[in-house]
Amino acid sequence: EICFRIEGSDAFFSFLYTPMVQSLEKTKYHVNSNEELFVFGQEFIRYARKLKLRYFEVVVKAYRPEHQRIFFDLGFNVNGYVPSWKFNKSERKFEDYILFNYNLGEIDPDIKLLEEGRMLLEKLGYM
Repeated sequence: EICFRIEGSDAFFSFLYTPMVQSLEKTKYHVNSNEELFVFGQEFIRYARKLKLRYFEVVVKAYRPEHQRIFFDLGFNVNGYVPSWKFNKSERKFEDYILFNYNLGEIDPDIKLLEEGRMLLEKLGYM
């Protein structure tokens, strides 16, 4: 797990680096402003490029459109809606999230997929 922090602040942006599949995933963050999130997003992309990764993702609360806009503006694609993804302990309810990902390069057209997987990639406009 890798964590970015802002000195003198409780803001953080953490994620899991999975070398076997060359991805950054399972993101978590806490920010005090949209500007902090934008900087974390830029650093997230810079870090992924430094590692020469082709795929990385972030999940954003469905109720935070300003956070969604930041990732969209940074070049992330919207690729999923996940109902009841995380439990909010303080509000005692499950919260919905939006999955954003960033792809570098194209998907190999000869990739071996189940028919359902191929249909999903076609619907998402990747094939």
